[in-house]
Amino acid sequence: MSLSTALVRILSAANRTGSVVERVQCGARGTLVPIHLLQPPVKLEPMDEALQEITRRFPEIKWKEAGQGHVNVRDTTITDGLLKVRLKEFFVIEDRPPQAALSALWQAEEVIAYMRLHHVRAARHADLVKVDGKSGPRVLHMKNATVQQILDRMVDSYMGENGNGLHNVWIYRECRVGGETFAEVRVL
Repeated sequence: MSLSTALVRILSAANRTGSVVERVQCGARGTLVPIHLLQPPVKLEPMDEALQEITRRFPEIKWKEAGQGHVNVRDTTITDGLLKVRLKEFFVIEDRPPQAALSALWQAEEVIAYMRLHHVRAARHADLVKVDGKSGPRVLHMKNATVQQILDRMVDSYMGENGNGLHNVWIYRECRVGGETFAEVRVL
């Protein structure tokens, strides 16, 4: 099981939201290949014990409580400059899943400029995310916010009628090959 899959299951079982920032290997034609693989059995509950087990297996993976029910999990070997890009303003009204709002985020001029300047390309898999279905409209409006802060708000914005998250976790994965970085962001 990949690290990101395990972390999504751990956070979902704990009814928590959060993020996973992970370094992966570059595969053929800009695909991403997980390097942190977990052999069964994988402990999913309780959350603290499950996350401690992951950090025992992979010391470079750290986690912290980030307030408001968020848990951030991060590979300390990654340079995630794209997540630190600050947007003057981000505004989207969306009635489809958060992947549609992600599309608007990647079209922001600050994100495009950063990606061009730092030779960052969307990983091939990232282009294949299917956006189906509709729900009540979500309004995402933030000023002077980083990509990471916007992604946190996306996860918070997609709540079900019972108050539980419809999408609990956003995942950022990147790899470097030559002078290029391939990056992928998903909301699950």
